[in-house]
Formats: sequence, C-alpha cells, structure tokens
Amino acid sequence: MTDVGTVNTTGTDYGHMRKENTLKKLERMRKTLSHKEPDRVPISDFFWGSFIERWRKDLELDDDANPYFYYDLDWIVTIPNMDPIIRSFETLEESSEEVVVKTGFGAIMRKKFDAPMPEFMDFETDTIDKLEALRFDDPYDRRRYFEAGDNQIAGVDGNSHISASGFSGLRQYNRMQRVPHKADRPGKQHAVDRHVP
Repeated sequence: MTDVGTVNTTGTDYGHMRKENTLKKLERMRKTLSHKEPDRVPISDFFWGSFIERWRKDLELDDDANPYFYYDLDWIVTIPNMDPIIRSFETLEESSEEVVVKTGFGAIMRKKFDAPMPEFMDFETDTIDKLEALRFDDPYDRRRYFEAGDNQIAGVDGNSHISASGFSGLRQYNRMQRVPHKADRPGKQHAVDRHVP
C-alpha cells in the first residue's frame, strides 16, 4: 500500500479483474481525454491536509477516511517525482514546531507545522557554474512514476496538499511515504485501478 500524504491512493490488485465502476470511470476518462463526449464530466479535486483533517473530524470519520473513495471521485490527482535528483529529504533540523529539510532540488526548506506554506531558506545550486554542472537523474527512472517518496513539488507544498506525495507536516509525510521493497509487496499495484469500497 502506498500512502500519499493523508490518504491511501494505491488500489488493491484483485487478480487483474477490474470492477464495473472502475471500468465506467476508465471509459469516462478515455472519452474525455480523446475529446469525445462521456456519460458525464469526470469529477475529482485536490485536497489540502488541513481540509482532510477537518473533514474527518466534522463528519466523524475514521482516521484513514479518503475523500477520493468516500465521494467515489473519478480520478486521483497524482504527479510524478520531478526533482532533478531522486533522493530522500535530508532532515537538517527537527523540533515539535518545525522541520528543516534539503530536497531533491537541493533546496533548504523550513516547514513550520502551524503555517500553511514552507519557507525556502537556501539553495544548493546557487551559482551559474553549479547550475551548468548539475545533472538530472534519468527522467524515465521508474521511481519517478511508480514509487512514493520524498519530492519537493508534491511533498513540500502548503499544509499538506495530497496530490501524489503531499503530507500533513513533514514528519507524518516522511513516516507515511515509505514504500515497501517490490519483493515485500503483495501483488502488482495498478495506478489506474483504484479500489472503491
């Protein structure tokens, strides 16, 4: 299972048998992306972690309640790891109030847990020479698309936007983003075949 921020977004493999509801959603998305008229407009949304926390509290839902599944939305917003260098965040400082990390962009960022947005403090690539010497990891590296992990675009945005790798505070993010090694995963995971309870 891959936990992305505050919700699980990896479905369960049911022997490659997709449920009828999943097939309807896939057809709806295919038609939409092919500029053909679907049965209705596909519905989805982005959710900030602070919204999810309050949503769960106000509706008295379980701690693992997932708005994508609860509202049976058509697609889950995800983004690949677009960091130039695929690496785990390096925690430089951490307290009960904030955490300071270095990202795959080489950015030093501070996230105060009571503030909605992180602060950029410094950048590893701070000269033209360093920029010219910078080499990106392979854009086709499977870790960018098929494994959760630390990434600046999705992981250090506001108070936990749950696109592909958002988080509810970096400590929770770091705890939840760890994906078991492929050998430890029970069955193949399908990004497009989401389980809807």
